[in-house]
Amino acid sequence: MITKKIISLVTLFLLIASGLSVADIRSQEQWQEEMKNENDAVILSAEAIADKNAKIIIKARKNYIDGDFDKAEKYVDEILNSSPNDTKAGELKNKILMLNEKIVVFKKAIVNDYLIELRRTVKEGNYYEGFLFNDKISKLIPSAKDSLAFARLSTECNIVMASLENEQDRKNFLESIDYFKNEKFKKASNLIYKLAQKHPKFQVFVGMGRYYALQETSIKRVNMYYKEAMKNMKKGRFGKAKDYVELGFSLQPDNIRLITLMEQINMELM
Repeated sequence: MITKKIISLVTLFLLIASGLSVADIRSQEQWQEEMKNENDAVILSAEAIADKNAKIIIKARKNYIDGDFDKAEKYVDEILNSSPNDTKAGELKNKILMLNEKIVVFKKAIVNDYLIELRRTVKEGNYYEGFLFNDKISKLIPSAKDSLAFARLSTECNIVMASLENEQDRKNFLESIDYFKNEKFKKASNLIYKLAQKHPKFQVFVGMGRYYALQETSIKRVNMYYKEAMKNMKKGRFGKAKDYVELGFSLQPDNIRLITLMEQINMELM
């Protein structure tokens, strides 16, 4: 009787042990399967991030080449936020930071020259060139505007306006200034010549107007050189792009777009 009980207990123990072993095996298999799924998910996630970053860097590169450094930097930062060690994004970020620092220096140097010219025009009473240089300064560094010079030029213009009795003459005068500061020199020159036929005070500006009218052709050529340089830049023909920039410099050495593009090209050639 006792023997039967012992056998029954042993049998029960073996059954329990066997059941636990099966459960352990199933638990281990389930754990391994879960780990595999997690690893697969991590791999897929890494691939997805890499694919996303590859698409973003293309956009960043395009904006960088187009000269839109702020937008390019936003795209680069988006990559670096999720992938701090991304090499391509890191390199482009460094280029943008270096270029932005150089551009600030270039702009300050150009503006300093423009301020000298602006103050010269005030002394000479040349409101045409005065408003032109004032506008150029505002486009480069708005905070660098010379308020006193602008006020004096405005006062001079008001005096001239008051001396013109004919309404059409006043209209032509205001339009001539507007054309001039927006670098539409041929239209400005034509109006200055008309005014000079009736009002001796405008005779002094006739030669200047004609000189700048000739420069308008140079401006168009510079824009053409810039576009050609950009085309070559986008195609990776940096040497050819540099040639076009240098042609532009021969006509407008203070053109900030050309200066910036030349720095970009030099970085690519390093």
